Amino acid sequence: MNLTADDLKLDRLQLYFGSGYQINDHLIIRQPRVGDIVELGENNYFMGLNAIIQTAWESKAPLWDAGYDWEKLNDFEFFCMRIKALEPFITKIFFERNIDFRQFELKENLETNSIFLEQELEDGYLLRIDEYIYSKIVCFLRTLHGISPPVVRHPPNLNVKRLQIEMDKREQKARSKKSDDSFLLTSIAALVASSEFKYNSTTIKDIPLCEFYMSLDRIQINRQSQSLLNGMYANADFSKMKDFNTIINWLRPVHKNAQSNLKLGKS
Repeated sequence: MNLTADDLKLDRLQLYFGSGYQINDHLIIRQPRVGDIVELGENNYFMGLNAIIQTAWESKAPLWDAGYDWEKLNDFEFFCMRIKALEPFITKIFFERNIDFRQFELKENLETNSIFLEQELEDGYLLRIDEYIYSKIVCFLRTLHGISPPVVRHPPNLNVKRLQIEMDKREQKARSKKSDDSFLLTSIAALVASSEFKYNSTTIKDIPLCEFYMSLDRIQINRQSQSLLNGMYANADFSKMKDFNTIINWLRPVHKNAQSNLKLGKS
C-alpha cells in the first residue's frame, strides 16, 4: 500500500517550519532537527530510517537467502519481521512518544484475515499499527527525506527472479566496498560555506530537517538558474534545451526538483 503526500494532506509550509504528523493522540511522528541527528549519530539515524521504510523488494537477496520469497511478502509483513530490532534510543527520534517497538505483539484480525501490531502503553491505551497506519508512517518519512518508493519489477519466471537476486547481491557487495563518506557532513559543510546560507555550524543544528533539505536544493536551483542567466547574457543558444523556461525559474517548487542522495544505513 503506497500512499502519497496528497493522501496524507501534508502541508509543505508546515513541514518547512518543523511540523510532524499526528496519526492519533498516541502516535505522533516528529520531525527531527539537524542537531538531533548529530547527537544520535548519522549511521544510527539512517539505519533506523531504513529499518522503518525499507521494502521487501529492496531486501530480496537477504530474504531469499533466509528462505523467504519477497513477492509473497507485503511491506508491512516485512516490517513486522524486523520490528524486534528497533532499539528505543533510535526510534525515539522519529516519534513524539518514547515507544518501545520491541514490545509490540503480532496479532491477527480473523474478520479481515489481516495482521496488526499491538502493545499496551503505560496509560493503558492499546496502541495498534496495521498496514494502513504503517503506510502513513512510511509516506511521511519518505516525503520528509525526499525518498521515492522503489519501482518494483516482478520477474516473469524463476530464472529471472534468480538473476534479480544475484544482481542485488552484487550491488550490495559493491555498496559495502564504498567509502563511508558522511552525506550530512558534506552537505552541512557545503551549506555553511555558501554565502547564500545564513546559518553557521552551531545554529544549523536548530533547523528542522525539511528546512535543511530544502535549503540544500534551493541553493542548487538558484545557482543553476543564475548560470543559465549568465549564459543568456553571453548570447549562448539554449533553443534546444529541454525545459529551459522551467529550469531558469529560480522560484520553481523545490519538491519537484529534489533528487534524494541519501545514504541509508546498511541493513
